[in-house]
Amino acid sequence: MKIVAYLGIPGSYSYLAARRQFAGTGFEFVGASSFRAIFTGIENGNFDYGMIPVENSLAGSVYDNYDLLHQHDVAVVGEQYLKIDLHLLGTKSSMQPATRLEHISKVVSHYKALEQCDRFLANHPWIKSEIHSDTAGAAKFVADQKDPFLAAIASRETAEIYGLDILAENVQDNEFNYTRFLVIAKEPEAAEAPNKCSIIFTVSHKPGSLFAALQALAEGKMNLDKIESRPIAGKPFEYIFYVDFDWNGSSLADVQSILEKFKKSTNSLKVLGFYPGGVIPQTA
Repeated sequence: MKIVAYLGIPGSYSYLAARRQFAGTGFEFVGASSFRAIFTGIENGNFDYGMIPVENSLAGSVYDNYDLLHQHDVAVVGEQYLKIDLHLLGTKSSMQPATRLEHISKVVSHYKALEQCDRFLANHPWIKSEIHSDTAGAAKFVADQKDPFLAAIASRETAEIYGLDILAENVQDNEFNYTRFLVIAKEPEAAEAPNKCSIIFTVSHKPGSLFAALQALAEGKMNLDKIESRPIAGKPFEYIFYVDFDWNGSSLADVQSILEKFKKSTNSLKVLGFYPGGVIPQTA
């Protein structure tokens, strides 16, 4: 049985991404209290895989996990995109949802989820918002409280898991809300058809050094998907760079050859892994 670690409790978006990535039998899903606990568990052999969010299409990068990718000895072996839909959830009742909505006095959720539902909350000013540590935890809190005047903003799946009613669907301001997750493991895996790569590197702190390094990827016709910089501790205003790139029509051997050329323009290079790129779900 392979153990897959995710952040939070059942129903969290990390949990949903993990279940989608590792569908079928043969996997046990274990919630972790922090991202660092996932990375440490992977290194220590307690977990086989970890599902970590690195980027949201509205909120931007999850900087903690970029730092942890640098600090820990792990490999990236997969990628998953999850569409984030937010719903207003309340305790079970025979009352109609529209009528229930008029009686809700407080809603709890993660602060980012509340921010992403600003228009809905503005249109329902009698509902006061309160920050909770995460969306799934907010749903469980509402279920445990059994308060008919209390609601949570969370996923549809949490309503099923914790026995809640959906009082209002898709209350987020923007329907194009996606989170990108990486699958990490202790060692790289030989993917059947890898088409994406993640790397971490440093360059000399002088003009043109970053351009010279990236030029090797451009000349090799690699498609740069993302570049992220993070400060280097002890070296003010110097940075570590994270890059994701994909390719079509090139063999893995060709890509590895391009990286050898790329490495010559860097001070250090860590290849996190070659893996199949995820597919962004379509919005209906």
